[in-house]
This record gives sequence, C-alpha cells and structure tokens, in this order.
Amino acid sequence: MVGKLIEHKLVSSKKSKQMADKARLMWQLHYPNEPFDFNTGRTGFGHLLETQDHNLWNRSRIASGDLLTIARCHQHFFYQVSLPHYMQTDHLKEAEQRYKQFVHLKRIQHQHRQWYDHGKMDFARFVANQSSGDNNSMQETDNSVGESLLSYLPFDIELCWRAHLFHPRTYARDMSCLFGKLLHHPCQPRRFSMLSSLDDVMSAVQLPDGTEDRVYSFPRIDKLWVTCFPDQPLDKSGCLARGISTRNRLERLSSVDVYRIATKYAQVSLKSVVAQLHPTPDKFAIKIQHAGKLQGDHDSINGSRQVAKLNSPGCIWNAVDPGKSIARFTAISGVQDELTIQLIDKRGWFCPSNSLLGLATVSLRKAIENFRETVPVDYELSSAFERRVACALPRLHRVVFAVLYDNRC
Repeated sequence: MVGKLIEHKLVSSKKSKQMADKARLMWQLHYPNEPFDFNTGRTGFGHLLETQDHNLWNRSRIASGDLLTIARCHQHFFYQVSLPHYMQTDHLKEAEQRYKQFVHLKRIQHQHRQWYDHGKMDFARFVANQSSGDNNSMQETDNSVGESLLSYLPFDIELCWRAHLFHPRTYARDMSCLFGKLLHHPCQPRRFSMLSSLDDVMSAVQLPDGTEDRVYSFPRIDKLWVTCFPDQPLDKSGCLARGISTRNRLERLSSVDVYRIATKYAQVSLKSVVAQLHPTPDKFAIKIQHAGKLQGDHDSINGSRQVAKLNSPGCIWNAVDPGKSIARFTAISGVQDELTIQLIDKRGWFCPSNSLLGLATVSLRKAIENFRETVPVDYELSSAFERRVACALPRLHRVVFAVLYDNRC
C-alpha cells in the first residue's frame, strides 16, 4: 500500500497528541470533506454495522482486506482482556513467561516436523510413542477441563502474541532466529471472535509399522504443556473466556424498572419523637445517630453522626418551630439507611456514671424504596429497644418517629 513496512512506535501521551494534531492537519488538507475524527452517529454507519452483523459469523474465513470484519471480530478479544487483573504488573509478567513457554512448545513441534521431513523416523516414532504413553497421565486434565475451554489459546498468551505482532520488525527478527521463518498467527472466526486455534498446530505423521502404515498424531499444545510444565496449568484462572459481551444485547429497561433498581436519596426531616417507656426513668436521654453526614457537614466520626439528643423530663419531643425540624439528614437506600437509638440512664451524679439501658435500630430502607414520587411524604417509624444491661426498669418499650421524606433518586 505504501511501499514499505510501517513499524509501530510507542510514544508518550503528549507526543501522541502532537502526532495526532499533525495528522489531522494533513487529513484536512487532502480530504477536506471527510472528518478526521470518527463519529459513530454518522449517517449510514448503523446500516453498515447491521449489514456486517448479518453475514459476519457465517463465513468460513475472512477475506484479505476486509478490515471492518476483522475489527468487529477483535471486539470480542478486547472484551476478554478488559479486566482489572490485566492491568497488574505481576499478571502481565507471568503472561509474558507463559507466552515464552508457548513459543518453546511451538519450536518443539517445528523441530519434529523438520526431523520427519528429513527422514528421521526414529525421532518421530519416539515422539509419537511418548505422546501415547502420556495419554493416561493426561486423562485427569482432559476430564477437569472441557474441550471447549482449550480449543483456543488462553487470553493472556494471546495478548502477548498480539503485542509481539504489534512490532513487525522485532517479531520477524525473533521468529526467524527461532524457526527460520515467520511464525504464522492462525486467527479464525469462531463465536463472535478471532482466536488462535490449538487444533491448527497439530500435525499427523505416517510411519511404517510392519506391513501397514500407521498414522500418529503429534500432541497439541495443551498436551505438550502438561508434559513439559506439569506444575503450571495452561487453563490458568482468569485467562479463559468469560462469554460474549452483553453490550447491545440486553433489553431496554422501562422507567419503572430503572427507578426500582436505582439507589435512592431522601432528605429526612425528624418532626417529632415519642418514647413509650414503662416505667419511665427519672432522668434519661435518647441519642439518635445516623451512619452518614449531616446536611452541610463535611466531618464524620467512624462514619456515624449524632443527629439529635433528647433529654428528660417528658417523653414527647417536637420541633420548636412548625417550619423547622428536630434534625435533618440525607439517607441513601442500601448504604446509609439506618438510625441507631440509645436510651441512656442519667440518674448518676456524674457523666461517667451514666449507663446504656437499651439500644434500637430503625431501618429507613423500606420506607425510601416504597415511595413512587419525589414529593414530601409524612411517615411514622417505630422500633423496640433491646435491653443491654440489668437495671431497675422491668420493661423497655419503643420509640416512635414522625418523619418527613423528600425522596430523590
């Protein structure tokens, strides 16, 4: 196309931006009516994709130059390696080592082919017999890993192979030193992907055996791997297929379904509190805590803040001003949707002598989830105290809240 090999070059992000800007100027000079930046919403692109999707997976092989088909096949591969552990240095170093082991096994197959082509029957027969002798030892591996899992190379090895191919001069030099020629990368379309088949590297050897010729199959890469690297499984966890991407395959959710599964935020205003205690302590206090932040606050202690402290006498507390509230805070369904209420005995002379009489928890999740509109709603909550210490109070009943929710999701 251009008369020479275009070598890939790694550059910094700053240098890459400079090169892209330079290419954009050249593009606009030669193709002023064609945009440089790719736009997926461009007219005709969607129809082109639909046409390709209809015939893409029925083809036995990919025609040379069909770049769109090849690009669509590679989408599956990128989906497989777009996982967090593929960004970890240790995982990539181990993948590099596994790729070198894979190339070593490919070289063994290449040497076997050379020995057979040059009439070295004894070597070929030895390898074939060795392969048949290892079938029993490999039986456990064959049963534990399905054939479908090892029909193609694991994705960590495939990633390193493609990264090696990304630098054509380096790849040609390395493979020429090892094999005397370029090592073919046998990508084939299969199940929305283009992967390297393990069956592609298996060769058959026909050897004379008495009066009949017998055909011996040289073991595949997965068989050789078990023989040469028994302590390192080829089917490494995290390197096999995780299925097909669900992008553009899920049904569109209705607004009702989206609201049902969404995390909801609610502004909670505590209007009144009624403590039903029998008998009622002479001096007590009720502390109300919320696992979150008060409105306007940016500090929290251990993820919990005291939103109100109500002291005796009396068992009913209301806001001083009808337009105000005892406390106001934000509740998040499934995250910060609980209130903790402590009943404190204050009959001692000093604060250290105060004791915890009971503890209760009020969940706001059900109330928040049940709202269907983002409007203020009056709601009443109650919870029974759980006695924590032995005291003179024979029974501790419940505390009742009248709250006002303004739901926002």
